Amino acid sequence: MKKNSPVTHNNTQTENVFPAPGHNHSMCLTGAVENARTVFAAKNLNLTPLREEIYRQILTAHTAQGAYQIRDHLNRSDRNVAPITIYRILDLLLEAGLIHRLESQNTYYACFQNHESGTSIVALICQQCGTVAELVDENVEKLMGLLEKNAGFVMENRMLEIAGKCPQCRDEANKK
Repeated sequence: MKKNSPVTHNNTQTENVFPAPGHNHSMCLTGAVENARTVFAAKNLNLTPLREEIYRQILTAHTAQGAYQIRDHLNRSDRNVAPITIYRILDLLLEAGLIHRLESQNTYYACFQNHESGTSIVALICQQCGTVAELVDENVEKLMGLLEKNAGFVMENRMLEIAGKCPQCRDEANKK
């Protein structure tokens, strides 16, 4: 199985940002939860079992998850958690930089990039299967900086959400 190539913010790489068909989700967990523990510890917070369970659900989905989807998943495993508790945990994960929020959908997806806060991000959202891929690209960073400079505008949210079809869904549509 071909591994996805990492996308770093000092180059332009758009290939393989979507997971390959038959992708092994357990590989996504490798190191991610340990990293979360480190990030939480640096903020004097604990990655409690519930926080970890919610983070793992987002990590393995590759689709953006809403708070109520997360609640339904927890309810199926006999954990009755109030939506406000889920939103508080999502806020902690956001603050830690472990997940991002898609404003257009009020959903959350795992951040596998090791980028700094304030980096320009492109979220590629497949409208057919719901997969979300994150792209950190120096050209987008330059464009955002140019827009700020020319407009005299300071961006507070540097995420661009683009909806379309992922390579797998596009290929499936072309076969029909």
